[in-house]
Amino acid sequence: FKLGPSNYPENTFEFDPDKTESENKIVFDNYLKKAKQYSLFEDDENQLDVVFENIIKEGFSLNSKISEVKVGNNNMFVVEDAGRKLLICLDRKVDNNTIKILTGSEYKNQVFICIDQALDDTDKANLGLSLELKTI
Repeated sequence: FKLGPSNYPENTFEFDPDKTESENKIVFDNYLKKAKQYSLFEDDENQLDVVFENIIKEGFSLNSKISEVKVGNNNMFVVEDAGRKLLICLDRKVDNNTIKILTGSEYKNQVFICIDQALDDTDKANLGLSLELKTI
């Protein structure tokens, strides 16, 4: 392993109170594009980089066992380390069938990380009742 730049842009944007809401939105959208937030998961090349960054952020060992599995209709990275388990889904949408499976007893209280836009508010609420949900 070697240390590289984070896959997540630093949030340094501040709204300008002298601009209108629509002007601020345009500036903010441009900021996000420059910060690579829109393209973070556009290619599969950096998916493992994102997985390893989350492994470190969650306090797992870099020697953790990582496997790719299908849960419902979504691809997941399952990270296991010293009896702990972490589920990471980098798909653009978490399917309703997958959500039903994840809210079952098999996944109770496990940490699940996914892209924020992959879930609507109802999905987040339902998953949050069963899992420790974290979004990126």
